[in-house]
Amino acid sequence: MADAIIFGPQRFIDRTFDDALSLLEEVRSYILYEERSDRMDLPPAARVRQSLEATRMTARLTNVMAWLLLQKAAAAGEIEEQEPLKPENRLGGREACMDDAGVEDPDLPDRMRELLDRSHRMYVRVARLDDMMQGEKVA
Repeated sequence: MADAIIFGPQRFIDRTFDDALSLLEEVRSYILYEERSDRMDLPPAARVRQSLEATRMTARLTNVMAWLLLQKAAAAGEIEEQEPLKPENRLGGREACMDDAGVEDPDLPDRMRELLDRSHRMYVRVARLDDMMQGEKVA
């Protein structure tokens, strides 16, 4: 198999990695400096949903970064080229990470909903690439 098929187009992987890292830094900053004060203005049920969605956002980006790092390692020859194609190395957390209900939750702060939307779109982008690399039809 050609490298572009196994690893995905390297430029795409590199650009996606840079985008994911930048988004991860934004999410980290939000969670460290804004989330707590936003939470104080929410009713109790919305606070629980905010915590859930912050966890979901973190899970999305953690899974994306792990998958992208594996692709980069394979492309650099640091691991076997077939390693990314193993079932255990597929993009993880699909059931939880594909849920985008928080994006439309009017009780959540606008900044959080924006980050939820961006993290969801990032996850979907990488999930499509993962599916393509596995030879699955992509919608």
